[in-house]
Amino acid sequence: MMFHRLLITTFALTSIALAHAGSFTFTVTPRAVTAFVEQPVFVLGDVEVAIGYDLRVDWRDGSRSAGNPVVTVGYYRPAWAAWIEVAWPSGPWPSFGDRDAFRAGVTFRW
Repeated sequence: MMFHRLLITTFALTSIALAHAGSFTFTVTPRAVTAFVEQPVFVLGDVEVAIGYDLRVDWRDGSRSAGNPVVTVGYYRPAWAAWIEVAWPSGPWPSFGDRDAFRAGVTFRW
């Protein structure tokens, strides 16, 4: 597994909300395409616990592609959100590739 790292997300190319049932985020970078889908399982005010699936396809080096289920805890405000993700190795969907065991970040909305 890769070393834990902090990700600061400033924008996503496309972000589509699927009502309150869940969410889907799609990001394109010069190196890879990433997709993340999540389903909330517990919400208390601005805090949400969700299960999700994180997929990264690296078109320059396919061996760096990965997919894994995650558990996410987020604090959501109108203009920003702070979140942590923990990999769920024995989750409900298959895992593959060199995935991160832990990620944290901040997302800004405008």
